[in-house]
Parts: sequence; structure tokens; C-alpha cells
Amino acid sequence: MIITSSSNDRVKQIKKLQKSARERRKSGMYIVEGIRMFEEIPKEDIDSVYFSEGFLEKHRALAESYSDSIVVADKVFAEMSDTDTPQGVLALVRLRQLNLEELLGYGEQEPLILIIEALQDPGNLGTIIRSAEGA
Repeated sequence: MIITSSSNDRVKQIKKLQKSARERRKSGMYIVEGIRMFEEIPKEDIDSVYFSEGFLEKHRALAESYSDSIVVADKVFAEMSDTDTPQGVLALVRLRQLNLEELLGYGEQEPLILIIEALQDPGNLGTIIRSAEGA
């Protein structure tokens, strides 16, 4: 299946999820872009995968490992993407709901937890995470 129109329902859904946190919460889905982030997603959490035609030419083996992936024309993929220079891979991922025991990992090593509330500048999140990792 190749999507060549930005009026496709799947493309509209991705755009809506990109723009609206409310829509992401309501659907229980979020979007991951880029090859590095994509490779780190547990396969069981992936709902659907979108590859641009250009990405498919360069990374056919990776794309073929996802039999139900969707190929999107490069121009349409650029409209779907939230990044200035899309890498050509985008995944719609199911939001995992963890209970407190799963989050804290009882019976395993003591967890290190970082809680961030009402972050004013999302650009600071990277700095916070790097500082926590360093600590």
C-alpha cells in the first residue's frame, strides 16, 4: 500500500496526533519519528509503521521486517512529519499503561525515578535527563 495523498485518512490521523496532546491521550497512541527512536520501540507496542519512499530505497531490509508497514510518498511524509528534516520512518505506538508496581519494579533493583511536572520549556528536558543520567 502506498499513500500518495495528504487527504488520506491515515495521514489526517497522524497530523491530528502530532498537533494535539488531547487526541493522543484519547486514542492511547503517540508518534515516534526517526530511525534511532524507532529501533528502540518494543515491537509489541507498535500499532503501525510508515516509511517514506526514499527511506525504503535505502533501508529495505529494515522496512521488510515489518510486514504491515505503510509506504508514503516523500512529499506526503514530509507533511505528516513533525520534524524539519524527516528521516523517513514514523511509528504510531500504543501508550503503555503501567501500574505502580510495574513502574517501581518491585523485586528488582531499586528504581531511580525522575518526575517532571509543568515543564515550561521543553528544551530543558534534555538537560534534565542528561543531568539525571550523570547523577
